[in-house]
Amino acid sequence: MKKTTAKHVHDNLIINHEGNLVIEATNADGTPNFLGGDSFDISAMSPTPADIVAYEGARPGHYIVRYTFHDTGSHELSIKMNGEHIGNSPLTIVRPS
Repeated sequence: MKKTTAKHVHDNLIINHEGNLVIEATNADGTPNFLGGDSFDISAMSPTPADIVAYEGARPGHYIVRYTFHDTGSHELSIKMNGEHIGNSPLTIVRPS
């Protein structure tokens, strides 16, 4: 079983601009998983619909989630890998007004 968490969030906190979340899959012992091919389910809870622009394997076991929120306030990004939430999912992202 992998214990995966989001390693870094790049978020410019501007409405209608893309934010990025980098995920590196790890094995149960914490070592990187270089096999790739993981199944993801990504959803957003937001006052208005959000765009999950893309999520793609940058290299095996390494993934990038691109998202855009179109409203101020608190938003939640839920990320499941192979049917289970990653370590720090759901993530709360706040867009100031």
